[in-house]
Amino acid sequence: MRKRTFLATAAAAVAVGGIGAYSAVAGDGSGGRTFTVHERGTGIAFVPAATSTSPPLGDVFVLSADILDDSGGVIGRDGGSCTTVSQDGTVNCTISVRLPGGELTVQGLGNGPDNVFAITGGTGIYRNARGEAHAVDTSPLTSNVTISLIGG
Repeated sequence: MRKRTFLATAAAAVAVGGIGAYSAVAGDGSGGRTFTVHERGTGIAFVPAATSTSPPLGDVFVLSADILDDSGGVIGRDGGSCTTVSQDGTVNCTISVRLPGGELTVQGLGNGPDNVFAITGGTGIYRNARGEAHAVDTSPLTSNVTISLIGG
């Protein structure tokens, strides 16, 4: 049960990696753009902490996923880890997303199926990127992610 509860809480973090560059739907006038991509988990590992708290502080969830466009084509990959930081199951996540043209980094606190995480930087064409990733789980291993970038 401990593993299932943690994975359900951390599943939203899998979606954080769902950051793509190809379905731009709007600009915000500041040189930024907003778009939605889809994320499909491809690997999950659970590393339990040696503690008796429930949920245990320090449990780690390691993830990888494909990033998909609207037609289901793979346009990127992500990978990261989340650590339980609160008795209510909140996790702190750090995720890297590889896309054509560069990478984005994402981090923040997650709990449940609907979370907003910070885009903290990038490389290549994303070297000045910042903004938010709003991840909504659509199943235990899939999510829709709306990315709002400021800068590029």
